[in-house]
Amino acid sequence: MGRELAPPRVKIPFGQAVRMVGPYAGNKIVEQIRSISLIVAYLVLFQLVVLGIPVANATVVALGIGVVILGLSLFMEGLFLGLMPLGEICGIMLPQKTVLPVILIFAFIVGLGATFAEPAIGVLKTAGFSVKAWNAPLLFLLLNKHSAILVWAVGGGVGLAVLFGMLRFLYHWSLKPFIFVLYAVIGSVSIWAFFDPNLVHITGLAWDCGAVTTGPVTVPLVLALGIGISRVASQGEGGTAGGFGVVTLASAFPILAVLSLGLLLQPGTLPPMSDAEFSSLRNRDKALQLFSDKNELKGYVLRNGSTQGRVAFFGDKDALNDEVARLAGDAAEQTATFGTTLAFEHWLLTSATHEQRLRVYGSEERVREKVGALTDALEGQVDTKDLLIRNTLASAQAIIPLSLFLILVLLVILRERIRRADEMVLGLVLAVMGMSLFSIGIELGLSRLG
Repeated sequence: MGRELAPPRVKIPFGQAVRMVGPYAGNKIVEQIRSISLIVAYLVLFQLVVLGIPVANATVVALGIGVVILGLSLFMEGLFLGLMPLGEICGIMLPQKTVLPVILIFAFIVGLGATFAEPAIGVLKTAGFSVKAWNAPLLFLLLNKHSAILVWAVGGGVGLAVLFGMLRFLYHWSLKPFIFVLYAVIGSVSIWAFFDPNLVHITGLAWDCGAVTTGPVTVPLVLALGIGISRVASQGEGGTAGGFGVVTLASAFPILAVLSLGLLLQPGTLPPMSDAEFSSLRNRDKALQLFSDKNELKGYVLRNGSTQGRVAFFGDKDALNDEVARLAGDAAEQTATFGTTLAFEHWLLTSATHEQRLRVYGSEERVREKVGALTDALEGQVDTKDLLIRNTLASAQAIIPLSLFLILVLLVILRERIRRADEMVLGLVLAVMGMSLFSIGIELGLSRLG
């Protein structure tokens, strides 16, 4: 017999391809418009009607909302083509070809990796900029200096949830004891935290983390894994139905993980206080624990503190004015303290005292010239290149390791070939692109409305 010939490739003109894909893509975009239209309308109406404040940079905000819609559409399509098929195959084949320890290790890593791939995790990590260090020191510490530890704690909680979920499927344990015990412990710790001035601020964060981890990545992967294992374990009717319930655990364990992390860090953290007390020399060592170094602390106090707080940090008003004048003549020190020289000049012209501006620029006329030049430089400024690079790298770091792990399990442990590899690769690319665009859109649009 001759060698079997491959089917001929069909060439479709570009225009026809667009006409074929267009309606499908349009439907996906309409789905995402419906999913976010209510929250966007609510935020806009609340700002315009209740607060009576016009939407600043409305064009940029509208562009951000459009990018969010496009990003969600690409991300969801990427999940359906890439990650979900991988998770489903692994979930079905693992119980048939491996032993219990391998299944449990796989479940834990999938839960951990899915957390890093959740789009909402990126939003959570950027939320720390809105928290004042002296109002909620422990919350500020978790969301800023220890944001990576926070994400690992949340991911570890999800990993444990998936691990116990797989044990529950394999040994037919009831879900009720897990719910009763977990929420009794979580509720007790939350009530206790209410009476602690530092811990009270992280209870909301902890409970929000339970919702963050049940997003569009974790739920499909965990359900596919649970249903696959439950089918094999049950070997009969009701196997599929028994695969549900692990998402409930994936909500509870991260709450407990964040509360436990807060309890661990709480003893050495300052309690809430005024910015003047926080900035004083008496509390300097403990305040410094919230930042990477003294320059970062100094820059934070200058940018966010009141006049009393700034004076308390430097000892007296003259010392503060001397430091501002010294910074104005040292570009390297400006970068170390404010991040960029432009950021220092922006602070000097918008937040410093009139006396400090005159001391640096010498005259009222020179100050007005600098204010005009800065306004022109910042007018509608959006660093597109930085947004794209930063968010694309973060999205790739979230999606690719999880994908590679699933592919490695499929090829090495299960010894299965990847079906429709081209679709899977396309799906992973779309997932990275979509997650990046979603993060950019949140930064440009919804976060400004919120």
